[in-house]
Amino acid sequence: MRITVEGRPVENRSILFVANHVSYLDIPILGSWLDTAFVAKREVSGWPGFGTLARLGRTLFVTRRPLDAAADCHALSRMLLEGRPVILFPEGTSSDGLEVLPFRSTLFEVAYAWTADGRIDVQPVTLCYTRADDGGPSLLAWYGDHDFLSHLLRAFTLPPSEVRICFHPPVRARLFADRKALARHCREKIVDGLNGLRVPL
Repeated sequence: MRITVEGRPVENRSILFVANHVSYLDIPILGSWLDTAFVAKREVSGWPGFGTLARLGRTLFVTRRPLDAAADCHALSRMLLEGRPVILFPEGTSSDGLEVLPFRSTLFEVAYAWTADGRIDVQPVTLCYTRADDGGPSLLAWYGDHDFLSHLLRAFTLPPSEVRICFHPPVRARLFADRKALARHCREKIVDGLNGLRVPL
C-alpha cells in the first residue's frame, strides 16, 4: 500500500487516538506509523493470524456489553495512565469507508481520567482508502456480511492501493462537558477529514 499522511500524531505522552474504521487493515496501517496499543472487540482475538498479531500488539479486547463497560473503561484508563498511547475505533464496527458511522461514546469516559498535567488528550484520525473504479467503496473495505478469509485472500491479489491518513489537532477532554460532547467533536472532525480527503486518488 501507498500511505500518505497529513498532520502529525502526538508523541511522548498519554494520548487517545480516535479513528474511523474501514478494514482489519486499519490496524497494521496505523501500527506502521504509531507505537501504540489498540482497542478491539473480543472476537478479533480469535481471528486467524490477525488475532495473534493483535495480541502481540498489546491490543485491549473489550466486550462492549453494558455490564462490562466499567471494567473495559478501567482497563483502558490504566493503559493510558501508564503513558501508553491507545487507538480506539468508536464506530464499534467497520464501515464501507464512504461514511462515518455513529460513535459509541462509552469508552470516551477514559479521557476524563486525570494525569499529572491534566486530563488525557484526544486526537481524531481520519482514514481514507482508494475508492473502487466505479466510485464505490474500496475493495479493501471489510464490512457487512463479507467473509473474512475470502476477503483477505482477495486483498492479496489486488493492485497497490493508496491510503490517506489525516491526524487532526488534538483536544483536551476538559474542554468538553462530557464524553458525548467529546465524541461528537471527534466524529465531526473525522467526517470533515474524510470529505476533504475523498478526492480523486
